[in-house]
Amino acid sequence: IDRDQVSRRSPSDEATWLMVDLLGLGAQTITFTRTRQAAELVYRYVHDRLQRDRSPLADQVRAYRGGYLPNERRVIEQQLFSGQLKGVVSTNALELGIDVGSLDAAILVGYPGTIASTWQQAGRAGRRSDESLAVLIAQNDPIDQYLIRHPEYFFGQTPESAVVDPENPYILQNHLRSAAFELPLDESDRELFGPLTLPIAEALRDAEQLNEVGGRFYATSAQSPSQEFSLRHMSNNTFAIIERVEGAPPPVDIQNGFRSGPLTDHHSPLTPPGYHVIANVDAISAPELVYPEAVYLHDGETYLVRQLDLAGKLAYVDRVETDYYTQAILESNVKIRAERESRGARPEPPSFTVFFGDLDVSWKTTAFKKIKFET
Repeated sequence: IDRDQVSRRSPSDEATWLMVDLLGLGAQTITFTRTRQAAELVYRYVHDRLQRDRSPLADQVRAYRGGYLPNERRVIEQQLFSGQLKGVVSTNALELGIDVGSLDAAILVGYPGTIASTWQQAGRAGRRSDESLAVLIAQNDPIDQYLIRHPEYFFGQTPESAVVDPENPYILQNHLRSAAFELPLDESDRELFGPLTLPIAEALRDAEQLNEVGGRFYATSAQSPSQEFSLRHMSNNTFAIIERVEGAPPPVDIQNGFRSGPLTDHHSPLTPPGYHVIANVDAISAPELVYPEAVYLHDGETYLVRQLDLAGKLAYVDRVETDYYTQAILESNVKIRAERESRGARPEPPSFTVFFGDLDVSWKTTAFKKIKFET
C-alpha cells in the first residue's frame, strides 16, 4: 500500500471484512489471532461494522482469550456450542481441548508458528460432514510471506513432533508433590519419574513441602497440591485486573493492600470494596499490558489503567471510552553468563558460530504508542 512496495494492508482489517462477509452469508466463523490485543481489536472492528450496518449479528459475536475469568469463558464456550454465537475471535486458547467442529469457516490472522497449529486451527471448522472454509491471511514478515509464495512447502510437511522433557525440575517437582499426596514416594518411583526423583524429593523436604519418614516421602498438605498448578503456565503468578466502580476510593487511598491470586468470580473477598475483578494476566505479561496509562481492551471495551501495584499484584482500571488503544514499546537485553560449547564456525562469508550456553534475558516497557482505532 506504499510507494516503496514494503507495507501491506493490515491483516486485521483483512480479517474484519472477511469475517463480516462470512457471517452475512450465514457461516458460523472463528477467527484466530496471534495476540490477545489483536483478538480484541478484530472483535471490536467486526462488532462495530455490524452495528453500523444495523445487523442483529452484532450481538452474536464475542472475543475469547486467556485472561478472561473462567466463568466468562465457560459462558462463551456454551453459547458457541449451542449456536447462539455466530462468530468468535480467539487466540490459540480455542485451538485445543474443546470440540467446536460444527463451525463453517476458520480465519487465521498470520501463520500460527507451526504446521501443527495451522492445521489444528483450520480444523476447528468442518470436522463433521459439511464442507468448510479455512483462510490463512499472511502477515508482513518473512516466514508468512515465504509460505504464501511456496505453498508446496507447507502442504508437503508433516506436523512437528511434540518434544517433552519429563525431567524438567520445575515441572517434575509439581508432579512429585501431587504423586506424594496419593502414595508416598520411595526409591521405586525412580522408574516412573526418572533419576531426579529423590534429589527433588529431598529438596521439597528441605522446603517443608514433603515429609521424610523411613526413606519415604509424604505430602504435608491435607489438600491436593495439583489444585495449585496450572495446565497452561509454568507459574501461577498472576495479576488481577480490577475495575473501580463510581464512588469508590482511588487506589492510592486503599489501606493495607489486598492480596490477589487466581480469581474465579467478578466479586471476591480478595478485592477492595467498590472494585470488582474483570480479568487476570500473568506476571510476565503484566508490565507489557497493564502499565499506568495503558488502554486495556476487554470484551471490545476500553479500560484506562490508573495504577499497577507490583507488590499486591493488582492493576486498577477505570472504564473509559477512548478512540485509541496503546501498544507497549519494549526494551530487551540479553546477557551471556556462560558459554558451554560452540559449533558451526565458518570462515567464508557469511561467517558465523553457533554457541550454546546460559543467558539472562530481561525486558521492560520503556514507552508506549497511542494508536487511533481503525487507522
